[in-house]
Amino acid sequence: MVLFTQATAITLVLVVVNNSNQLYGSWGDLLGTDSHVRAVPVPPVEEAVPNKVGPGAPEQPKVIQQFGPVDDNAVPKDVRTTDVKGRISRVDGKVNAETWLARDIPQMILDNFRAEPGPENWAVAGYSAGAHCAARLALAHPNRYHAGIGMSGYNDPNGQRDSLTAKDPHLREISNPLYALTHAQTPPNVALYLTGQKGDGYEDALALQKAAKAPTSVTPVEVDGPHLTSTWTRLVPSAFTWLTRTIAAKTG
Repeated sequence: MVLFTQATAITLVLVVVNNSNQLYGSWGDLLGTDSHVRAVPVPPVEEAVPNKVGPGAPEQPKVIQQFGPVDDNAVPKDVRTTDVKGRISRVDGKVNAETWLARDIPQMILDNFRAEPGPENWAVAGYSAGAHCAARLALAHPNRYHAGIGMSGYNDPNGQRDSLTAKDPHLREISNPLYALTHAQTPPNVALYLTGQKGDGYEDALALQKAAKAPTSVTPVEVDGPHLTSTWTRLVPSAFTWLTRTIAAKTG
């Protein structure tokens, strides 16, 4: 009984720490047994000006989503959630994720909310691996996102060693935001706000700033704190202050 009680107490502590810091989404994620790999069709070539229908082109029907409450007491009650099945990517966020995030999600927002379609009104943000994705998405899709915010991210996809891009040498190279900057035909009209401490994202942010050429701009911000949501949460106000100024300068 003593051993059982101790094991239960330890498990409870680990679960609370995991939930507080959003480390693992499931037991399969923790044990590495989840399979996120599926075969999906190659997405069609992206239109030059997204979210707009050209002359003679058939207009795509809107995808109206149903939104429900978030099952988390830490989330405000007015926040709603929905599951998006990508019309273009054919997935829900775990393969072809770039197409899902860069094309399906913006279109879902435009179909369901009063949102402006131009990239000058759009930004993407994330922390840790999400910060890597945010920088990569903004640089790869300047026709959809004008700004990107990344907290404690990295450039080399090997920062997430189990990812497909980390395991494939070619994908690892071309998926690096630094590669995207140095090999772009023309510098993308994108602004990045990248935070991190030394040894945890700051040096990568400086490398992007050094490689950036106008109109690309990179704002590195050195911070203190562990690689946890408690560090990133306190950075949100300053990040959104920067974003407000950036969008205002772009839209006039």
